[in-house]
Amino acid sequence: MNMEKLMDEEGIKSFTASFFPFNNVYIDSATAAFASDLSSSVVPFNADDSMVNFSYLEPPLLSCPSPATSIDTSSTTPEEDESSLPRVVVVEQPPVEVRTRTANEKRAFSCTVQVIGTFKPQHITQVGIDLGYATGGIGRPNQNILGGNKIAKIGEDGTVHFELSMSEASTKHKGNDFVLEFFLITDDNKRFSSSSSHCWTSQPFYAYSNQKVLARRRNVEIRAISRPRGGSRGGEQMHVIGSPFISSPSLQVRVSTAHGDVTVSGTNIELYSESVLFFTLPPYPISTPMLDGVELRAQVRVSNDGRYFSNPVDFTYIVENSAKRLRSRF
Repeated sequence: MNMEKLMDEEGIKSFTASFFPFNNVYIDSATAAFASDLSSSVVPFNADDSMVNFSYLEPPLLSCPSPATSIDTSSTTPEEDESSLPRVVVVEQPPVEVRTRTANEKRAFSCTVQVIGTFKPQHITQVGIDLGYATGGIGRPNQNILGGNKIAKIGEDGTVHFELSMSEASTKHKGNDFVLEFFLITDDNKRFSSSSSHCWTSQPFYAYSNQKVLARRRNVEIRAISRPRGGSRGGEQMHVIGSPFISSPSLQVRVSTAHGDVTVSGTNIELYSESVLFFTLPPYPISTPMLDGVELRAQVRVSNDGRYFSNPVDFTYIVENSAKRLRSRF
Protein backbone atom coordinates (compact mmCIF):
# COMPACT_ATOMS: atom_id res chain seq x y z
CA MET A 1 0.00 0.00 0.00
CA ASN A 2 1.64 3.25 -1.10
CA MET A 3 0.97 6.73 0.20
CA GLU A 4 -1.18 7.68 -2.83
CA LYS A 5 -3.44 4.70 -2.26
CA LEU A 6 -3.55 5.25 1.49
CA MET A 7 -4.41 8.93 1.29
CA ASP A 8 -6.52 9.05 -1.94
CA GLU A 9 -9.65 11.11 -1.95
CA GLU A 10 -12.05 8.23 -1.36
CA GLY A 11 -9.86 6.84 1.39
CA ILE A 12 -9.92 10.18 3.25
CA LYS A 13 -13.69 10.50 2.90
CA SER A 14 -14.34 6.99 4.17
CA PHE A 15 -11.62 6.96 6.87
CA THR A 16 -12.64 5.66 10.26
CA ALA A 17 -10.29 5.06 13.19
CA SER A 18 -10.87 1.38 13.95
CA PHE A 19 -8.43 0.19 16.57
CA PHE A 20 -7.13 -3.33 16.98
CA PRO A 21 -4.18 -4.98 18.79
CA PHE A 22 -0.73 -4.47 17.28
CA ASN A 23 2.32 -5.61 19.31
CA ASN A 24 0.10 -5.60 22.44
CA VAL A 25 -0.80 -1.93 21.91
CA TYR A 26 -4.05 -0.76 20.30
CA ILE A 27 -3.46 1.38 17.21
CA ASP A 28 -5.50 2.44 14.19
CA SER A 29 -5.64 0.44 10.98
CA ALA A 30 -3.88 3.04 8.81
CA THR A 31 -0.88 3.17 11.13
CA ALA A 32 -0.64 -0.63 11.13
CA ALA A 33 -0.76 -0.66 7.35
CA PHE A 34 1.89 2.03 7.21
CA ALA A 35 4.19 0.07 9.56
CA SER A 36 3.77 -3.17 7.58
CA ASP A 37 4.53 -1.48 4.23
CA LEU A 38 7.75 0.28 5.25
CA SER A 39 10.99 -1.18 3.92
CA SER A 40 13.34 -3.08 6.22
CA SER A 41 15.69 -0.10 6.27
CA VAL A 42 13.01 2.09 7.85
CA VAL A 43 10.72 -0.17 9.90
CA PRO A 44 11.69 0.31 13.57
CA PHE A 45 11.80 -3.40 14.41
CA ASN A 46 14.72 -5.74 14.97
CA ALA A 47 15.26 -8.93 12.97
CA ASP A 48 13.60 -10.98 15.73
CA ASP A 49 10.45 -8.80 15.48
CA SER A 50 11.25 -7.03 18.74
CA MET A 51 10.73 -3.28 18.78
CA VAL A 52 13.70 -0.96 18.54
CA ASN A 53 14.29 1.02 21.72
CA PHE A 54 14.34 4.71 20.80
CA SER A 55 16.29 6.89 23.24
CA TYR A 56 14.99 10.43 23.67
CA LEU A 57 18.32 11.60 24.97
CA GLU A 58 21.68 10.37 23.87
CA PRO A 59 23.59 8.96 26.86
CA PRO A 60 26.86 10.69 27.67
CA LEU A 61 29.96 9.13 26.12
CA LEU A 62 32.14 7.32 28.64
CA SER A 63 35.83 8.11 28.37
CA CYS A 64 38.53 6.43 30.37
CA PRO A 65 40.76 8.94 32.14
CA SER A 66 44.27 8.38 33.36
CA PRO A 67 44.54 5.21 35.46
CA ALA A 68 44.27 5.55 39.20
CA THR A 69 46.24 2.35 39.73
CA SER A 70 49.88 3.03 40.55
CA ILE A 71 51.80 2.36 37.33
CA ASP A 72 53.98 4.38 34.98
CA THR A 73 51.50 6.64 33.17
CA SER A 74 53.76 7.17 30.16
CA SER A 75 52.47 5.11 27.26
CA THR A 76 53.88 2.71 24.74
CA THR A 77 52.34 3.29 21.30
CA PRO A 78 52.83 0.64 18.61
CA GLU A 79 53.30 1.27 14.91
CA GLU A 80 51.26 -1.44 13.17
CA ASP A 81 47.92 -2.22 11.61
CA GLU A 82 45.19 -1.27 14.09
CA SER A 83 43.15 -4.37 13.16
CA SER A 84 45.76 -6.55 14.87
CA LEU A 85 46.35 -4.34 17.90
CA PRO A 86 45.83 -5.91 21.33
CA ARG A 87 42.42 -5.36 22.89
CA VAL A 88 40.37 -6.60 25.81
CA VAL A 89 37.15 -8.59 25.55
CA VAL A 90 35.11 -8.96 28.75
CA VAL A 91 34.16 -12.63 29.06
CA GLU A 92 32.60 -12.66 32.54
CA GLN A 93 30.87 -9.43 33.54
CA PRO A 94 30.35 -8.27 37.13
CA PRO A 95 26.81 -8.91 38.43
CA VAL A 96 24.46 -6.02 37.65
CA GLU A 97 23.94 -5.72 41.42
CA VAL A 98 26.90 -6.22 43.74
CA ARG A 99 26.60 -6.64 47.52
CA THR A 100 29.21 -4.61 49.40
CA ARG A 101 31.70 -6.36 51.64
CA THR A 102 31.77 -6.11 55.41
CA ALA A 103 34.51 -6.62 57.98
CA ASN A 104 33.40 -10.23 58.44
CA GLU A 105 32.38 -11.08 54.88
CA LYS A 106 34.27 -10.18 51.71
CA ARG A 107 31.37 -10.87 49.29
CA ALA A 108 33.67 -11.14 46.31
CA PHE A 109 32.56 -11.21 42.70
CA SER A 110 34.43 -12.51 39.67
CA CYS A 111 35.37 -10.94 36.37
CA THR A 112 37.24 -12.55 33.47
CA VAL A 113 38.68 -10.88 30.37
CA GLN A 114 40.42 -12.14 27.26
CA VAL A 115 43.30 -10.24 25.68
CA ILE A 116 43.34 -10.77 21.92
CA GLY A 117 45.52 -9.48 19.11
CA THR A 118 49.29 -9.22 19.00
CA PHE A 119 49.86 -8.60 22.70
CA LYS A 120 52.97 -10.80 23.06
CA PRO A 121 55.07 -8.98 20.42
CA GLN A 122 54.07 -5.72 22.12
CA HIS A 123 55.49 -7.06 25.43
CA ILE A 124 52.10 -6.75 27.14
CA THR A 125 52.08 -8.95 30.23
CA GLN A 126 49.35 -7.65 32.57
CA VAL A 127 45.85 -6.18 32.69
CA GLY A 128 44.92 -3.48 35.20
CA ILE A 129 41.52 -2.40 36.51
CA ASP A 130 40.27 1.00 37.58
CA LEU A 131 36.87 1.79 39.06
CA GLY A 132 34.77 4.40 37.26
CA TYR A 133 31.24 5.76 37.15
CA ALA A 134 28.92 4.52 34.43
CA THR A 135 27.92 8.13 33.73
CA GLY A 136 30.91 10.04 32.44
CA GLY A 137 31.96 13.55 33.33
CA ILE A 138 31.18 13.41 37.06
CA GLY A 139 34.60 12.83 38.56
CA ARG A 140 36.24 9.66 39.81
CA PRO A 141 35.35 7.36 42.72
CA ASN A 142 37.92 6.58 45.40
CA GLN A 143 39.85 3.60 44.03
CA ASN A 144 40.24 2.13 47.52
CA ILE A 145 36.59 1.07 47.61
CA LEU A 146 37.38 -1.55 44.96
CA GLY A 147 39.15 -4.46 46.61
CA GLY A 148 40.86 -7.56 45.25
CA ASN A 149 43.49 -8.23 42.58
CA LYS A 150 43.34 -5.09 40.45
CA ILE A 151 46.43 -5.99 38.38
CA ALA A 152 46.71 -9.54 37.03
CA LYS A 153 49.12 -11.42 34.79
CA ILE A 154 47.92 -12.43 31.34
CA GLY A 155 47.83 -16.20 30.80
CA GLU A 156 49.37 -17.92 27.80
CA ASP A 157 45.98 -17.99 26.10
CA GLY A 158 45.31 -14.34 26.91
CA THR A 159 42.88 -15.04 29.77
CA VAL A 160 42.90 -12.89 32.92
CA HIS A 161 40.75 -13.56 35.98
CA PHE A 162 39.93 -11.09 38.78
CA GLU A 163 38.37 -11.58 42.21
CA LEU A 164 36.97 -8.24 43.35
CA SER A 165 34.82 -6.66 46.05
CA MET A 166 33.17 -3.32 46.84
CA SER A 167 33.28 -1.60 50.21
CA GLU A 168 30.89 1.32 49.49
CA ALA A 169 27.36 1.34 48.16
CA SER A 170 26.11 3.40 45.23
CA THR A 171 23.94 5.38 47.63
CA LYS A 172 27.12 7.07 48.88
CA HIS A 173 27.85 8.10 45.29
CA LYS A 174 24.60 9.87 44.41
CA GLY A 175 23.07 6.63 43.23
CA ASN A 176 25.60 6.16 40.43
CA ASP A 177 26.29 2.80 38.87
CA PHE A 178 29.93 1.76 38.61
CA VAL A 179 31.97 0.24 35.78
CA LEU A 180 35.30 -1.55 35.65
CA GLU A 181 37.85 -0.01 33.28
CA PHE A 182 40.50 -2.35 31.87
CA PHE A 183 43.87 -1.30 30.49
CA LEU A 184 46.99 -3.12 29.30
CA ILE A 185 50.40 -2.95 30.96
CA THR A 186 53.75 -3.75 29.33
CA ASP A 187 56.61 -5.66 30.92
CA ASP A 188 58.33 -2.37 31.79
CA ASN A 189 55.31 -1.36 33.88
CA LYS A 190 53.99 1.19 31.37
CA ARG A 191 50.43 1.58 30.25
CA PHE A 192 50.02 0.40 26.66
CA SER A 193 48.08 2.70 24.34
CA SER A 194 47.14 2.82 20.69
CA SER A 195 45.42 5.27 18.40
CA SER A 196 42.22 3.22 18.52
CA SER A 197 41.56 2.71 22.22
CA HIS A 198 43.15 3.15 25.63
CA CYS A 199 40.83 1.17 27.87
CA TRP A 200 37.77 -1.03 27.82
CA THR A 201 34.84 -1.11 30.23
CA SER A 202 32.50 -3.63 31.79
CA GLN A 203 28.75 -3.29 31.89
CA PRO A 204 27.43 -0.96 34.66
CA PHE A 205 26.71 -2.44 38.07
CA TYR A 206 24.99 -1.12 41.19
CA ALA A 207 26.57 -1.62 44.62
CA TYR A 208 24.20 -2.08 47.56
CA SER A 209 24.66 -2.74 51.26
CA ASN A 210 21.24 -4.09 52.23
CA GLN A 211 18.55 -6.13 50.49
CA LYS A 212 15.90 -3.67 51.66
CA VAL A 213 17.65 -0.83 49.82
CA LEU A 214 17.76 -2.94 46.68
CA ALA A 215 14.07 -3.91 46.96
CA ARG A 216 13.02 -0.30 47.46
CA ARG A 217 14.95 0.76 44.37
CA ARG A 218 13.28 -1.95 42.29
CA ASN A 219 9.70 -1.75 43.47
CA VAL A 220 8.51 1.55 42.04
CA GLU A 221 4.80 2.21 41.43
CA ILE A 222 2.78 4.77 39.45
CA ARG A 223 -0.65 5.70 40.81
CA ALA A 224 -1.65 8.51 38.45
CA ILE A 225 -0.53 10.60 35.48
CA SER A 226 -1.25 14.33 35.14
CA ARG A 227 -2.96 14.01 31.76
CA PRO A 228 -3.98 10.95 29.75
CA ARG A 229 -3.33 12.50 26.31
CA GLY A 230 -0.66 14.53 24.55
CA GLY A 231 0.35 15.70 21.09
CA SER A 232 2.47 13.47 18.86
CA ARG A 233 5.05 16.29 18.55
CA GLY A 234 5.76 16.08 22.28
CA GLY A 235 7.28 18.88 24.35
CA GLU A 236 4.49 19.17 26.94
CA GLN A 237 5.23 19.26 30.66
CA MET A 238 3.67 16.37 32.56
CA HIS A 239 4.11 14.52 35.82
CA VAL A 240 3.40 11.16 37.39
CA ILE A 241 2.44 10.42 40.99
CA GLY A 242 3.69 7.28 42.70
CA SER A 243 6.55 6.02 44.86
CA PRO A 244 9.35 5.68 45.54
CA PHE A 245 11.09 7.82 42.94
CA ILE A 246 14.79 7.80 43.82
CA SER A 247 17.36 10.35 42.68
CA SER A 248 19.99 8.76 40.45
CA PRO A 249 21.43 9.18 36.95
CA SER A 250 19.41 6.10 35.94
CA LEU A 251 16.02 7.56 36.90
CA GLN A 252 13.88 7.58 33.76
CA VAL A 253 10.42 7.64 32.24
CA ARG A 254 9.75 5.22 29.40
CA VAL A 255 6.90 5.68 26.91
CA SER A 256 6.09 2.47 25.02
CA THR A 257 4.30 2.62 21.68
CA ALA A 258 3.57 0.30 18.76
CA HIS A 259 6.56 1.81 16.98
CA GLY A 260 9.11 1.53 19.78
CA ASP A 261 10.01 2.87 23.19
CA VAL A 262 11.10 6.41 23.99
CA THR A 263 13.19 6.99 27.12
CA VAL A 264 13.14 10.34 28.93
CA SER A 265 16.01 11.08 31.32
CA GLY A 266 18.61 13.65 32.27
CA THR A 267 17.50 17.27 31.95
CA ASN A 268 14.07 16.26 30.64
CA ILE A 269 12.97 14.89 34.00
CA GLU A 270 12.79 16.58 37.40
CA LEU A 271 12.43 14.75 40.70
CA TYR A 272 10.15 16.95 42.76
CA SER A 273 9.79 14.46 45.60
CA GLU A 274 9.78 10.72 46.19
CA SER A 275 6.15 10.70 45.05
CA VAL A 276 6.10 13.28 42.21
CA LEU A 277 8.20 13.14 39.05
CA PHE A 278 7.98 15.81 36.32
CA PHE A 279 9.01 15.07 32.74
CA THR A 280 8.83 16.47 29.23
CA LEU A 281 6.64 14.41 26.92
CA PRO A 282 8.80 13.03 24.08
CA PRO A 283 7.62 13.07 20.46
CA TYR A 284 6.02 9.95 19.05
CA PRO A 285 8.88 7.69 17.84
CA ILE A 286 8.16 8.05 14.11
CA SER A 287 6.29 10.39 11.80
CA THR A 288 2.89 8.92 10.93
CA PRO A 289 0.94 9.54 7.69
CA MET A 290 -2.24 10.07 9.67
CA LEU A 291 -4.91 12.71 9.83
CA ASP A 292 -4.78 15.22 12.66
CA GLY A 293 -6.62 13.99 15.71
CA VAL A 294 -6.03 10.26 15.21
CA GLU A 295 -5.26 8.55 18.52
CA LEU A 296 -2.25 6.31 19.05
CA ARG A 297 -2.16 4.24 22.23
CA ALA A 298 0.90 4.16 24.49
CA GLN A 299 1.93 3.27 28.04
CA VAL A 300 4.10 5.15 30.54
CA ARG A 301 6.40 3.51 33.09
CA VAL A 302 9.09 4.72 35.50
CA SER A 303 12.38 3.09 36.51
CA ASN A 304 14.88 4.06 39.17
CA ASP A 305 17.68 1.99 37.64
CA GLY A 306 16.81 1.34 33.98
CA ARG A 307 16.37 -2.36 34.76
CA TYR A 308 13.19 -2.70 36.81
CA PHE A 309 10.11 -0.75 35.77
CA SER A 310 6.87 0.29 37.44
CA ASN A 311 3.41 -0.78 36.46
CA PRO A 312 2.28 0.80 33.16
CA VAL A 313 -0.30 3.58 32.96
CA ASP A 314 -2.24 4.18 29.75
CA PHE A 315 -1.51 7.22 27.65
CA THR A 316 -2.71 8.37 24.22
CA TYR A 317 -0.81 10.35 21.60
CA ILE A 318 -2.95 12.62 19.39
CA VAL A 319 -1.54 12.95 15.87
CA GLU A 320 -0.70 16.56 15.01
CA ASN A 321 0.93 17.16 11.65
CA SER A 322 1.29 20.91 12.14
CA ALA A 323 2.83 23.04 14.86
CA LYS A 324 -0.63 23.97 16.14
CA ARG A 325 -1.40 22.12 19.36
CA LEU A 326 -4.66 20.19 19.67
CA ARG A 327 -5.08 21.25 23.27
CA SER A 328 -8.86 21.19 23.05
CA ARG A 329 -8.65 17.41 22.74
CA PHE A 330 -6.74 16.88 26.00
